[in-house]
Amino acid sequence: MRSTYEEHQLIAYGETLMPQMGENLQAHVASHRQFMGTATYISGWGEDAKRRLLAHTENTMIELQKFMEQQVIPQVPPQITQPQMMGQPQGGPPQIGPPPQPQGAAPTPEGQVRSNAASIAPRTPREQ
Repeated sequence: MRSTYEEHQLIAYGETLMPQMGENLQAHVASHRQFMGTATYISGWGEDAKRRLLAHTENTMIELQKFMEQQVIPQVPPQITQPQMMGQPQGGPPQIGPPPQPQGAAPTPEGQVRSNAASIAPRTPREQ
C-alpha cells in the first residue's frame, strides 16, 4: 500500500495513479489536500503534476463517496419489493424477482415537462 508521500513523489515524476483498494480514503484525501496547501506544491510543482494530483484526489473522493453511499443505503435484493421492506402485507403470493415494469419507454425529462405542460394547459369545452 502506497503512502500519500510516495504518491506525491510518483505524481511529481509523471505517474498517473488511481486510488488503491483498501486504503483509508478519507485520511488519504485529507493528506492530499493538506499537501496542496504547502509551498512545495504551490511553487515547486509544475502544472502537469498539479493536474495529475488533482485528478487523483478527485478520483479518490469519488471512491470515498461510493463507499459512503454503500454504508448509508442498504443494498436490497431485487426479489424484495417495497411493501415487503416496509413490513406491509401484500395481496397474493410473495413476488419473486423484480417488480413488473410499466409498458412503453421510461419517461424522459422532456416527456415529463410536456406531460406537465399539457395537464395545466387551458381547456376548451368539447363539442358534442
